[in-house]
Order: sequence, then C-alpha cells, then structure tokens
Amino acid sequence: MTILWITGTIAVLGMLALIGKSQLELQAAKEALRKSRTERLIYKELATAKQTDAEDLGTKAIQDERMRIARDLHDSVSQSLFGMVYSLNGCLKMIDDQPDVVAVELKHILDAAENARADIRQVVFDIWPHELNASQFTLDLQKYLGDVNTAAQVDVSFDITGDFSRLRPQSRRTLYRVCQEALNNISKHAAAETASVCIDVLSDAVRMVIRDDGQGFDVDTELTEAHKPEQFGVRGMQSRVRELGGTCEIFSRSKLGTTIVVDLPVMR
Repeated sequence: MTILWITGTIAVLGMLALIGKSQLELQAAKEALRKSRTERLIYKELATAKQTDAEDLGTKAIQDERMRIARDLHDSVSQSLFGMVYSLNGCLKMIDDQPDVVAVELKHILDAAENARADIRQVVFDIWPHELNASQFTLDLQKYLGDVNTAAQVDVSFDITGDFSRLRPQSRRTLYRVCQEALNNISKHAAAETASVCIDVLSDAVRMVIRDDGQGFDVDTELTEAHKPEQFGVRGMQSRVRELGGTCEIFSRSKLGTTIVVDLPVMR
C-alpha cells in the first residue's frame, strides 16, 4: 500500500513537473512570438523611415536643381532680356526721328539676343551630364571661360592639389558653380589681365581660392545695392556654400583686385 502511494505521488509530481515545464515553454514561446512581432514592427518602421528619408533627399535634390537653374537664368538670360526690352523701348521712341541711330542700336540688340541664346544653351548643357573629376573640372571651366571671355581675354590658371575624388558630388558641384560665377564676373566686370583658381583638398576640408588683378570693388556696397546682376551672383555663391555648411568670403579693394575664399567640410 505504501509502495503504491509513493508510486502514485511520484507520478503526480512528474505530471506536475511536465505541466510546469509545458507552461514555461508556452510562456517562452509567447515571449518569443511577442519579440518577433515587435522586431517586425521595428523593421517595418525603419524601412518606412528609410524610404521617407530617400524620398526627402530626392525632393531636396530636385529643389536644389530648380534653385540652381533659377540662379543661372537670373544671372544671365534674365538680365540680358531686361536690357533688350529697355533698348527696344528706346528704339520705338526714336525710330521716326533717328532711324540711323535705331539701326545701330538694333544691331547691338541682335548681338545681345544671340548671347542670350548661347546662355540658354549653356544652362541646358550644365544640367550636370557627368561626374566631375579634377581633370574634367578644369577642362569644363576652361571651355566655359572660352565662351564668356571672348572680349576680356583674361589669362586664368588652374591648380588642384590633394585627392579631388574624396569630395562629395554636391561639394564638387558647388565649387564648380562658384568658380563659374566668379570667372563670369572677372571676365565681364573686373577688367583683369590675370586670374588664378587654386583648390586644395585637405583631410577634413577643401579650400578654393580665386584671385584676379582687376579693378576691384566695394564688397559691402555690392552686397547691399539692389537690382544689380552682380549682387545676385555674389549672394548666390555665398548661399550655395552655406547650404553645405561652408563659408565664402570675398576680399576686394579698388585697383587691387579681388580674392574669393571658399571653405567646405569634407564628409567621410
């Protein structure tokens, strides 16, 4: 009898142990399932966040490109068209009394229209058709300089040191646009004989220095004077650089030329 009771007790205890083990295993399974669901939700949220970030970056890139085109059109075509409209209005007033003067002025307007057409073609071409390396950076700017430097004939030298390939595409593009605007201003307004473009890529930053030996100008006046194409161009250069966390400083004195110093961080 005692033996049967002991045997029964052991069996009951065994069953209880099995039940307890099963409950623990069930609890563990529930916990694992809960963690799995939580992880899936986290992964889903991360994937959604990444997709949103990618869409935001794509939207920003489009907005930046629109701003770039707007700046380029304002700096070139818009100012040319404004001048042509102003001249044509004058021609209408003089056409009866001074036809010879009007004929000469119309020839100037025709030349300005041709330049505007070339500017539009350049803006379209400049929608970044390729990735810039150091060599292409220099070649493209030399080609641009040849297009805008037909009258001034400024002698411009280029020097790039350091690993240009370490720069992000946005940084290369910004340096290119700033240099392009500076060369345009030098050709049209500086009355310079020589200019230089020096780019030095360091471990954590890149510096571009653009110098010319032209007539110089008052920087404060240039930045505050309204309705001048040069003013928009200078502000545009500074705005482009600030967007990438950099600085763009302009130093100039009358008859002592101009120096533009651009510093940009190098992202690793």
